Amino acid sequence: MAFPKEFAKPDFWSHPEKRLTGDKNAARIYYAVGRSLTQWELLETMMALLFGVFNGRDARAATQAYGTLNGTQGRADAIKYAGNAYFFSKDKSENYIKQLKDVLLAYNNASWKRNDIGHGVVTRFWNDDAKEDYGYFLTPPSYASKKVDFAKMFEGSGHNMMFNPLSYALTAQDIMIHCSRFESMMHAVREFGRAIWTAYDAP
Repeated sequence: MAFPKEFAKPDFWSHPEKRLTGDKNAARIYYAVGRSLTQWELLETMMALLFGVFNGRDARAATQAYGTLNGTQGRADAIKYAGNAYFFSKDKSENYIKQLKDVLLAYNNASWKRNDIGHGVVTRFWNDDAKEDYGYFLTPPSYASKKVDFAKMFEGSGHNMMFNPLSYALTAQDIMIHCSRFESMMHAVREFGRAIWTAYDAP
């Protein structure tokens, strides 16, 4: 089974539209964050194993070395160049090379959402004047200038005034959507690596 091309599209990883109301219980968001970050690490494990496939018999040593790399870009580059070297002498590898490009695009796009989840803060929103409680959301911290546009703070009123400056405001349900996507990609990367091993290295 080929690596799904839709995973490589940025829109696949877009945050859901902001909801009018959040969670009544902050614990739901804390649970969703923990579950999603755990699922992300399982995806990272599959990426490390894919790197290992490209290093043949030294796969265990290679995955240990891979673990010393910091950041998604460094890890993606390691997989890219290891894959290029691996496929250089392999017959009928064009399709796998194309799929590897999709894997790395998906990995990069997904990592931005992982970072939003991992660096977000649980925030409760309410309007004292209207006595409205909008509930709890996961939002960027106020110091994250690339995620919070204070110029939009005074656009609109009520709900819009509070949410307009934020690049994302996620409920537990929204976070679990990303968790499900991380899991789907994890399985896809595992099958991609298995297909390569079966095609070229299986005894």
